[in-house]
Amino acid sequence: MWRPEQGGKPWRDWLPPARTSRYVLRLGQAQFQLWQVAGRRLILQASRSVEHIGYNQFQAIANEVITLAQALPAGSGVQLLIDSKWMPLSLLTTGRAPLSNAQVQALALHRFGQTYGENARGWQVQTNYVKGDAHALAFACSAQLLSSLRQALGLDMPSPSRRTRLTGMQPTFGWAWDQVQGREARSGDDWLMFAEQDRSIMARIAKGRVLALQPAGPILRTPAQLASALPSQARRCGLIEEGPYQALGVSLEPYPNRLLDTTVAEVRWHVIGTNESETPL
Repeated sequence: MWRPEQGGKPWRDWLPPARTSRYVLRLGQAQFQLWQVAGRRLILQASRSVEHIGYNQFQAIANEVITLAQALPAGSGVQLLIDSKWMPLSLLTTGRAPLSNAQVQALALHRFGQTYGENARGWQVQTNYVKGDAHALAFACSAQLLSSLRQALGLDMPSPSRRTRLTGMQPTFGWAWDQVQGREARSGDDWLMFAEQDRSIMARIAKGRVLALQPAGPILRTPAQLASALPSQARRCGLIEEGPYQALGVSLEPYPNRLLDTTVAEVRWHVIGTNESETPL
């Protein structure tokens, strides 16, 4: 999604050459974080506090990205992940009749306009729509934000002069979903919850497709909290379902082990990152 210079399926990483160190730069609501890829885990290398930055303060965003990017070894490949404060998401009801790409784009822009008003004017939108699907996830990003990020990472400079190489740009939720598909998901899991820094994104999933979405759920940090929140959040999504609910919680940041109790049979939790080598900037 928002691939630089090449095409590709949504939400799939490109694999950079093996000789290149791989990094993930995550733009969260409270922190921007630089992670190094170590096998199937991420190790936190550095972070910057950004709670004081508004969603449309593009130069301030670029300055923080520049500071973090300075910690990257020259020639590094970096995957850019963007949380929903900066890249909002929405679930579209598309019906069974096939829609054209233009129709889906118009529907998505209309939906974001209803939520964000004039701020959504000129946003770029991408979706995972497949013709015949009744629903589609849509992500939006300001053109000014994309331009600021390109400038901060030096992507408009001639290739020999670039310090970093962008291997992909994705919504953090879509990337996290990719990380657990197949490896962590089990038959019977019907909810996926990704813990962002200031909210939880909760999706009802069936056969790999999202049927309902809560894009701004409560902050959830434990399996017990997730199990307790699911019934009410399902109702807010318009679902009337009988429990117990099966769910997979996913977080990038690790939480203290004592919080991740395993006594809730219906809920599992997968932590992608570790902070064992964090270096605050």
